[in-house]
Amino acid sequence: MFLVAILLPLRISQEQGVQKKPRTTVDLKQNVRDEVAAISPTMLQRVMQNFQKRLWESVNKDATLQTLYSGSEYCN
Repeated sequence: MFLVAILLPLRISQEQGVQKKPRTTVDLKQNVRDEVAAISPTMLQRVMQNFQKRLWESVNKDATLQTLYSGSEYCN
């Protein structure tokens, strides 16, 4: 579901809006399934690489902050 939240808006904006306007929740669910199925493996790979990069940047930043604050009340 996490990837859907990231990729679905990208696909909608690329196509200049929603092409099929759902009338019911069943239609909405089917539209989401269709959009998820249309995501290319290349796009998924790029999203995962970007997520991993950001995660490691965050981990490294946190490690740097822990070093700066070591011995302080923030790292106990």
